[in-house]
Amino acid sequence: MSENNGFGINRVGFGIGSNSGGGGGSASVYYNREWLEQGISYRNHDERWRRDNPLSPQSAGGNTYNEAIPEAHYLQSVAPDLSNNRYDYLKFYNIHGHKFRFTGVNGGYYDEADGNYYNVNGVLSDKTTEFPPVSGAYWWVIDHLTGYKWPNNNLEFKNWNDTLDAAATTTIYYGAQDWVVPTRKEARQLTVGFQSPSTGSLATTRPFMQTTYGNSFVGSTYTVTTSNAFAFQHNVGNTPFLAKTSTASKTWYFILELTGTIPQP
Repeated sequence: MSENNGFGINRVGFGIGSNSGGGGGSASVYYNREWLEQGISYRNHDERWRRDNPLSPQSAGGNTYNEAIPEAHYLQSVAPDLSNNRYDYLKFYNIHGHKFRFTGVNGGYYDEADGNYYNVNGVLSDKTTEFPPVSGAYWWVIDHLTGYKWPNNNLEFKNWNDTLDAAATTTIYYGAQDWVVPTRKEARQLTVGFQSPSTGSLATTRPFMQTTYGNSFVGSTYTVTTSNAFAFQHNVGNTPFLAKTSTASKTWYFILELTGTIPQP
């Protein structure tokens, strides 16, 4: 079992696709998902619970998907197109036939090269059209590295236990269900390719993601002091630990949106 942080391909490191175009090839491309690794479960819906309950909707992604990937197949990965200042760019094509990592629900995207929004066909558009609101100032962002769907912003103040309890409810926000509390590594995977992983704000360089508030609890316990859990720090991409009783953290979840393999043109 090898760990992959998004930059590499953990089975085969070459073969199909490139930033300069081209593609094809007969091998399949799979989504790049972090392994669930925590050894002890401290309550339902935390990292180890997801590992032990792979059929639960609140356990989406992770080990079951990874273990089913055959040898000699490819993982999607981030491959920045530095000549055009595109950091959120993929090595292989996404399901829409382009290489932009983050899209709206219809495949439209923000291009770091010129600061404009485009529809799925590359026609100039705008943020509201390509990332349409589903509730107030909230909209969906699809991550084509992992196949996960995230709300554009963190949501409401809750302590750690209440954060995990909320994921188990039928619907939390926007009439959607099957929300998953990310692990420490799943949250940090969003910073792969980020221009300044240790400084700045996700929303500064990704204007379609408005996660400017500091912390969101994740499902991973700080095992040195188990009364603490890790949180994802949106403004810098770090994962500090906080007391599980703290309410100075806003909830943030994802939904499994895409699975299977990614066809290449």
